[in-house]
Amino acid sequence: MSGRARKKYTRGELKECLITLGNLLDFKDSNHQQLMQAFSLLSKIPEQTLTGFLIGEKIPDGLNELRLYCCFTAIGFEVIEFSKRQVPHHEVIELLGYNIVTPQEAVAVLKYSKPFNLYEAIRKEFKYRGEKSTAVWELWVSHKEAVEQARIEYRKRLHGFAELLARSLESSSVHHAPVVREDETVAGTVPNETLAVSALAIMDGLAGLLTAGAHQALVCMDSINLKTRSEGTIRQLSLYLNELISIMTISEGGKEGVPDGDASDLHGGCPKSR
Repeated sequence: MSGRARKKYTRGELKECLITLGNLLDFKDSNHQQLMQAFSLLSKIPEQTLTGFLIGEKIPDGLNELRLYCCFTAIGFEVIEFSKRQVPHHEVIELLGYNIVTPQEAVAVLKYSKPFNLYEAIRKEFKYRGEKSTAVWELWVSHKEAVEQARIEYRKRLHGFAELLARSLESSSVHHAPVVREDETVAGTVPNETLAVSALAIMDGLAGLLTAGAHQALVCMDSINLKTRSEGTIRQLSLYLNELISIMTISEGGKEGVPDGDASDLHGGCPKSR
């Protein structure tokens, strides 16, 4: 199945992605149990609960919702609520969703009274200020490498599941409407290739500027002024660059289990060039 064909089925809100995946799985098929076991094992969500999510009988919330964000992203779904999250909430979701930090640990570090309040802060995207902002950043930095490894491991482990899903899609006699959101498929959108080339040119220029002395100037800049003016930008850039490093690592590690050329398919169902 081409990356462009798979793209149609991999974009939407979490509830849409769940129902789409549930519709694509034939619950009477002999492979169904294997599919469910693989997904349940990775997400750490009991099969019965996961089935309820997939058929729309249950709505995920709390930790299960965050785990699903990470798992669906790993198998090629672009979950809109997750992809649009800004730092630091995106970082907190990954720490919890990949089971790197427990809710109890996060609650203790971020000084919430209970996990429910933490989940509410993530869901409503409350702004972290002062000590909370510093605590989130320190928590992320101390576990950044673990998150990068988790991204790679999840994609590797779910690649086999993605192949089973692809075979299920190809052999299914039932055709389901793809998840396509009109507000995100506007005609005239800048092509991905153009965006990528432009971003690389900007990164090259930024790297040159930093090497030429701007990095030292920033290091010597008043820390309060730097944090006030640019904290969000710096953290957002760090998040994007770390993700690109993870993708390059996957491509280099094709010999470790991910077929060459499949890294783009494993990351958000990126369409391949014609």
